[in-house]
Amino acid sequence: MDDGQQMEFDIPKRPKEKKLRGIGGWLVLFQLHIVLSTSSTIVSTMNFFALSDKIDILTAVALVLFLCAQILCIVYFYRMKMAFRIIYIIAAVINLIMLGIGLSKNAKEILEYSNVFIGIVIYAIVIGALFTSKRVKNTFS
Repeated sequence: MDDGQQMEFDIPKRPKEKKLRGIGGWLVLFQLHIVLSTSSTIVSTMNFFALSDKIDILTAVALVLFLCAQILCIVYFYRMKMAFRIIYIIAAVINLIMLGIGLSKNAKEILEYSNVFIGIVIYAIVIGALFTSKRVKNTFS
């Protein structure tokens, strides 16, 4: 060591952190959610207009806006644009307003109120995950 030799140490390399990218993990469930709920909304909208004798204009407008927001959310999601999160929030607010309109018309059962509460909780969890997820930040621009 005194004659200019250097000691070499084998330092174990840190394993590279797996970067979370792409539609995987929990985003697969979110993807199923937005596609299936949009399909359900399309059927509900068709039934609403086909089976209603007297169409409530407020409900009809809310239903069409909700459907448009859901379709836009899917488009932006698959284009990998971060704007899908804001559109999802808009769709959630419209959906909760529609639930509120339904409650104000026939609030007979406590079960209807619990459905609104459950909807609010689920939307809050999903929206929170959309804004804090590393996978979302790495995948969408």
